[in-house]
Amino acid sequence: MSSKSFTHFCPVCRAPVKSHLHDSLTLKTHIQIVLITLFVSGLVHLIFGFEAALKSTVVYFIFWAIAEFLHWAQMRDRTKCRACGFDPILYRKDWRKARDQVESRLRGVVDQILNEQLKSKKVAQKTPGQNDAAAPKPANNPSSETRP
Repeated sequence: MSSKSFTHFCPVCRAPVKSHLHDSLTLKTHIQIVLITLFVSGLVHLIFGFEAALKSTVVYFIFWAIAEFLHWAQMRDRTKCRACGFDPILYRKDWRKARDQVESRLRGVVDQILNEQLKSKKVAQKTPGQNDAAAPKPANNPSSETRP
């Protein structure tokens, strides 16, 4: 089990990405799986008997598969860029999907910034004292006009 800790830069936005990865499950994780299996086997032994408890040790492989899937999901999540959403694993499989994913995330960020700017402009326009309608208008009275 080799453990790798490395820092690299995202090829899209050049943000630093720090990852701490294990190639496979650690010994601690396997011990935890064994303890959970023993607990489940003990419960089965109390309810169904010794023979069923022996057969229930097959649950270890189910827990192992679940742990491997969760480990894979964590590894994939750790390799993604937090700034732009670039996924190198998806890029190796299909670079078009990776590009679309980054573009959609960046479009979402830009849209969010533009919406916040529009909201702040609307609030600034609605504040009292800055409204032109509140200022008194000069009266346009035809009887007060002077005739030559």
